[in-house]
Amino acid sequence: MQISKKSLPHSAAECNKELWTLWEIELAQLDDPDLFIFINESAVDNKTVQWSQGWSAVGGCSISQCTFLWGKHHSILPALSSDSIVALEIIEGSVNKEQFLQFLCG
Repeated sequence: MQISKKSLPHSAAECNKELWTLWEIELAQLDDPDLFIFINESAVDNKTVQWSQGWSAVGGCSISQCTFLWGKHHSILPALSSDSIVALEIIEGSVNKEQFLQFLCG
């Protein structure tokens, strides 16, 4: 049948394409990069850089030696402008809603 397995992209069923397009048009008119602050939550622990897949010869096994100790989990909340870090919060554990809102209002 010559079919292959593909990754299936997901999109929100609640997305209003018309409102999204209007927002994009309005945003495109803003040409000063200093108007924007970018915020992203990231996390790190002892297993952050471990690979879940690998390559090996056909018929062989792919083996990776790595730590099984999770260690402490830290969340990082940076706020970035076009040329610098505006604010930074490092929290032990995961960030919850209250901590995120406190960071935004900080």
